Amino acid sequence: MKPLKSGMKIGRNDPCWCGSGKKYKKCHLNREDEEPIQPWQLDKGLKRVLAARQCLAPDPWKQDCSPQIGRAHTVPRSGSLAKIARDGHVYSFRFSVQGLLKASGALRPELVGINQASTFTGFCSEHDRAIFAPLETMPFTATPEQCFLLCYRAVAREIFTKQAGASMAHQYGRVMDRGKPVAVQHLL
Repeated sequence: MKPLKSGMKIGRNDPCWCGSGKKYKKCHLNREDEEPIQPWQLDKGLKRVLAARQCLAPDPWKQDCSPQIGRAHTVPRSGSLAKIARDGHVYSFRFSVQGLLKASGALRPELVGINQASTFTGFCSEHDRAIFAPLETMPFTATPEQCFLLCYRAVAREIFTKQAGASMAHQYGRVMDRGKPVAVQHLL
């Protein structure tokens, strides 16, 4: 993308300055007059991509996936979460655009039930049960297997979250500048 020079005019049929490959008239012409994306729309999209269901078990195991995708815990519920819970709840961070705006950009912890805390829809029920049984069914003694499984689940959660972020960027990245002045559009 080339920077716009002050006072530079772009023809309606010229390629858009943003690099989309579209003509200016089909891309950014009058973008500042369009309705801006609302925070609730971003939160709705984020909720949708974070609810995506997939099994992150190793590829050779995919043939054994069960159709049920459960909410996998990154922190074992029966052991660690249960020990730090009060009345079945723990403090957790839940990201939302509206929440960030209300809190002036600060992420604030909130009470969440332990069934929902630290979960993601990243493993089918068969693989979640089979792979993580040493964490969920046995006392944690920091065996190499248990430590590896904690790391594996954390990496799986990170992959899941990054895929959700990439999906959000793909869905909303080209329209985040709607309703913004031309100079802000160019910055975005």
